[in-house]
Amino acid sequence: MMLYARRRVLTPLLVLAAFACEQPDSTRPRIVSTYPTNGASGVPTNTQIRVAFSEAMATASVEAAFSITPATAGEFEWFSDSLFYWKPETLLAVQTLYSFAVDTTAADPAGNRLEPAGPFQFNTGDTAALPAMVYMLGRSVMAGWFDHWGTDPYAHGRFTFEYHAVQSPPEIVASAQAIIDSLLLCDQPVFFFKLCFVDFVGGDSLSAQENLDRNVNYVDSVYAAASNRGLKMIAGSALPQVASATDQWLVWNHRQYNQKLVALAAQHPGTLEVFNMYSVLADSAGNLDPAYATNSGDSHPNEAGYAALDSALFPFLEAHY
Repeated sequence: MMLYARRRVLTPLLVLAAFACEQPDSTRPRIVSTYPTNGASGVPTNTQIRVAFSEAMATASVEAAFSITPATAGEFEWFSDSLFYWKPETLLAVQTLYSFAVDTTAADPAGNRLEPAGPFQFNTGDTAALPAMVYMLGRSVMAGWFDHWGTDPYAHGRFTFEYHAVQSPPEIVASAQAIIDSLLLCDQPVFFFKLCFVDFVGGDSLSAQENLDRNVNYVDSVYAAASNRGLKMIAGSALPQVASATDQWLVWNHRQYNQKLVALAAQHPGTLEVFNMYSVLADSAGNLDPAYATNSGDSHPNEAGYAALDSALFPFLEAHY
């Protein structure tokens, strides 16, 4: 990889100032994430190992420090000086324990050696299903989902989930667009976008209808941005609220919104799917099931609610991606 920098000419005074102000880099780099994650099971036999560092690395030192057991031939591909993929030349063995590591002889350009980490272990499954990266966009409920998982990014089987926070309406589309444009697309990218429960209103027919039209337009706009980058998109349905925060027009709004999403997905077969969170969390009256609520006044899902979403999400992803 060749890196280019704009050349800057310093006057003598600036040179003295630069020497006076610059401090030598003494921070040791560290590994911030891997795929597969340590302890992962059922990993596809055609998986690629991904390692991300906290800063740019001297790539040759990293490659020399990398090891995998059982010994397997492969090659490196660097997406940046802080992120590499290691690609095996052949399929990995089925149902086999693998261990990989980057030794502390790896260093950054200043010579600071890597902090100890690993080795990282994973077990392969018996299939060659492609790994997929799922970019999860949302706000407090999405952040709570990652808190439930306990890590970001989070790996489950061949799927890796990465959280990105969006802004509240009306800036939600612009912030989603900025995230979409910034993504480093790799593996089989999937884009999950959902509105928060506070983005829906009831009260009366006019307010509910205006809110419905606005929210559907948000999803349509975000889908167009995702499609322009070749991202397949999942639209999360409306989220029910606790009974104390719900009225008949809010329930109407939720259900109409969900139907609109299904209709929108029908217009974009193969590139837009709907994950029906509402059907998982709502009771028959359209309220958030009390068993899944943080409390009677808080519409954020509790641990049981997130576990219920997990039980629906993972089979949904396997079925569609």
